[in-house]
Amino acid sequence: FKEESIELGPPEISNRPYGISKRTLMEALRAARIQYGVKSVSLLMANLYGVGMDDSTNGHVIPEIFRKCVEYKRGLAQQITLFGDGTCSRDMLNVQDAAKAIIKTLKLQDGPTDVLGLNVGSGEESPINRIAYYITELMGVPMEKVVWGKREENGQQRRALCTKRAKELLGWKSEIELYDGLKELSSY
Repeated sequence: FKEESIELGPPEISNRPYGISKRTLMEALRAARIQYGVKSVSLLMANLYGVGMDDSTNGHVIPEIFRKCVEYKRGLAQQITLFGDGTCSRDMLNVQDAAKAIIKTLKLQDGPTDVLGLNVGSGEESPINRIAYYITELMGVPMEKVVWGKREENGQQRRALCTKRAKELLGWKSEIELYDGLKELSSY
């Protein structure tokens, strides 16, 4: 997904509200730039994960899998039931890397004059079944205890961000590999 793609066609159905809100923000930024000369950029974040994301009621896959592993280990569940069939992929970004990108953006002396949206992500696709494998391994839960739902529950099949512009403009790229970030979380 490249930044200029956000304005092409309708957003994917499972992400429509988020996509429309980003488009609306970018239009407001464009108007402020034209009318008042305000230089600004909207950071388009990948799926975030990291320390402090313990509320799995908001649909974030990583805290949800961790929560279900903990419930299984405590004997509160016989299995770990996950949405979808595990084949869809997401771009996962550790919150520490996201914070560094935000700080670098804020430190730009002159805001970009031609950029309204800037992708901030790992730039890599991580299949949900691989994420589940990593987490169950780190939590000491047998992967065979994972039960997958229906393919219809997958949502968008693939989602990864092209981060070339962030590298060029900010000198930024994600540094925390997914497995390492998950390993850090498993120690909490």
